[in-house]
Amino acid sequence: MRLAPAALILGLLSCAACTREVATGLDEADANRGVVALARAGVDAEKGADPTNEGHFKITVGRDEATIAISVLAGEEIPRAKALAVAPAGLLPSPEADRAARVLSMAAHVEHSLASIDGVHDARVHLDVPQTDALAAALVPDGKTPRATASVLIRHRGANPPLSVEDVRKLVSGAVAGLPPDAVAVVMVQIPQASVAGDRELAHLGPIAVTRGSLGTLRALAGGLLILVALLGVALLALAVRVRRLKDESLENASDTARRAAVR
Repeated sequence: MRLAPAALILGLLSCAACTREVATGLDEADANRGVVALARAGVDAEKGADPTNEGHFKITVGRDEATIAISVLAGEEIPRAKALAVAPAGLLPSPEADRAARVLSMAAHVEHSLASIDGVHDARVHLDVPQTDALAAALVPDGKTPRATASVLIRHRGANPPLSVEDVRKLVSGAVAGLPPDAVAVVMVQIPQASVAGDRELAHLGPIAVTRGSLGTLRALAGGLLILVALLGVALLALAVRVRRLKDESLENASDTARRAAVR
């Protein structure tokens, strides 16, 4: 009589253990990139709030897909390393430290702009902005002073870069005062597309083999079927008890009728 509720509880617990967390403490941008990267690799992933880190997110995948999901996220460098800020020495930052912080901030803003372009995996911008001094420039023969330069590394998806070298130079030179476009060196590198190996395209749920994209649906159907069977078991048990009670009442009535007939 207790088997059906026990089966129901076991089914709920088994469904709760079907997923694994593969990344936690992510900001929303990294979480979105991770879900998209996993979708490209054929892994069904879900973004949710991280209860242990307020304002951050986590990514969960099926238990059987945890290994490949971790590999894909590592290839996408998720979570992304954050740029280190220059910490000023002493209570008041020196002019040099303040200028270095402003240069790093400019580079970070340019990197963010480039990374927001569809097809760009990530971008690295290195700026060399010499300090200009009018008096020093006047003492230099022919007025030649060191000019600002920049180096940009863009890693992109697909065979063709999502933007041209000229566009990159225009964007960077426009963000940095005194930086001419011809002083911007641009390197573009194609990254390999994350893919699932042939022997990993199928996932198994017991004896049933399905594509990994259908595994979540199959698990939900299996869980629903298990709950339905448990509910049917409860209903059958209740029906059996009812029939037994009616049978006992019928036998008792027949016995009373026979007893009254014997008395007469």
